[in-house]
Amino acid sequence: MNPSPLQTPMKIAVAGATGRVGRYVVGVLKAEGHDVVAMSRSSGVDVVTGQGLAEALTGEEWLNSTADVPQRPTVKS
Repeated sequence: MNPSPLQTPMKIAVAGATGRVGRYVVGVLKAEGHDVVAMSRSSGVDVVTGQGLAEALTGEEWLNSTADVPQRPTVKS
């Protein structure tokens, strides 16, 4: 039987890595021996505009998104 993909160390990008959930996901993945690329606006990666995204995802084998994309408020007429 083949091992689960997460049982083998992988290069994993985590979007929203500095947020409430993302920081814990990063910690768990690192503790499990994975090479983690922590993506956040403070690290130069903006998943909304795409700034820095291509560079951050180069060579990644897995992407985990914990990012919360802000929504524009809706205005009722």
